[in-house]
Amino acid sequence: MTEKALTKIDIDSLPTAIEQLIDKSNTFHQISTRAADPGSKELAQFNVFDENKLAKIAEYMPEINRATRVFGRKNTQTTNKLMTLTMLADASPYRVIHQCLAQIETKRSAVKENTFKLQKNKVKMKRLMYEIQQLQDRMDNPDDAEDKNILGFSLEEKEIRLQELATSVSDSMLYLEGALKEIASFQSAYKQICKNKGIPENWDERDFEKAEVRHHVRMAFLHAYRDMMAHGRLGMGTLEYLQQFGVNPQTALRLTARHIQGEQASIEESEDGNIKVPAYEMLEEWLDNMENMFAEAYLQVINRIGLDSIHDDWYMYQDPERDLLEE
Repeated sequence: MTEKALTKIDIDSLPTAIEQLIDKSNTFHQISTRAADPGSKELAQFNVFDENKLAKIAEYMPEINRATRVFGRKNTQTTNKLMTLTMLADASPYRVIHQCLAQIETKRSAVKENTFKLQKNKVKMKRLMYEIQQLQDRMDNPDDAEDKNILGFSLEEKEIRLQELATSVSDSMLYLEGALKEIASFQSAYKQICKNKGIPENWDERDFEKAEVRHHVRMAFLHAYRDMMAHGRLGMGTLEYLQQFGVNPQTALRLTARHIQGEQASIEESEDGNIKVPAYEMLEEWLDNMENMFAEAYLQVINRIGLDSIHDDWYMYQDPERDLLEE
C-alpha cells in the first residue's frame, strides 16, 4: 500500500472493488489473505448466496423463531422431575428438531455478530480513508512547523491498518457464508422431519413434553442393548436411567438378553456360506415395543415421589394460534 499510495478518494462511498484497497501483486498478501485472490473482485462478496437464496432462508425464519420459543431452559420438566428430582445415584423426532433449532440459533448468533463486525469495520475504513486523505493533503501543502517524516509515518500506519481491515472484511465473508449454509441445512432438516414424522403445524411445548417420556424409555433400552453387546452386562448409568423412568432393571436385563438371543438365532449359515444377518428394523421394532410397554411406567415413580404430574401447563409455551388451527 505504501508503494501504491491511495489517491484522492470519495469518502462518502467506500470502494467495493478490492483492487482499490489491496495490492494483489504483493506475494505476502497472496499467501495470507483471500482478498488477494485474482477472482476476488468486491470487498464483501458471497460466492454462493445471492438475494434470492438469502430471501429463501429469511422466509422460513418466522417458523424457526416461533418454534424456538419452546426452549428457554436447559432441561425439560420431564428431565428435571424424573431425573434430577429423584436424585437416583434413538432420539425422538422432537429431540432431533430441538437440535436443529439449537444449531440454527448458534449459527444465527454468529451471522449477527459477523454482520455487525463487518458494518463496524466499514465505518473504520471510511474513517481511515478520510484520515489518509487529510494526511496526503498536508504532505502536499505542509506547514513549515510540521515534520514531513512524521506525517509519512502516520500515513503508512493508516494505510497498513486500512489494508488489515480490508483483508479482514474480505476473509470473514467465507465464514459468514458458511454460517448461512448451516442455517439453510438445518432449516431443510427441520422441515423434512416435521413433514415425515407427522409433527403438527405450530407444535408447541406441550407436544414436546408429551414425547419426552417415550424418548427416555427408548433411549434407556438402547443403552441397555449397547451395554449388553459391549460388556455383557448393564452399566451403572443404564441401571439408574431405567429406574428413573419406572423400569425394573432386572426386567430390562431379561428383555434385552432375550432380544439379543433372538438376533443371534436369526443369523443362519446358508449353503453358499453367506450369513443372514438381522435387519436394522429388527432392533428398531424391539425398541418400539419397549417404548410402548413401559410408556406409563414413570407414573409409579412420580407416585412414590409424591407428584401428581410431571407437566404443569401454566408455564409452558403454548402457541396462541394452535387452537385456531385445530378448530
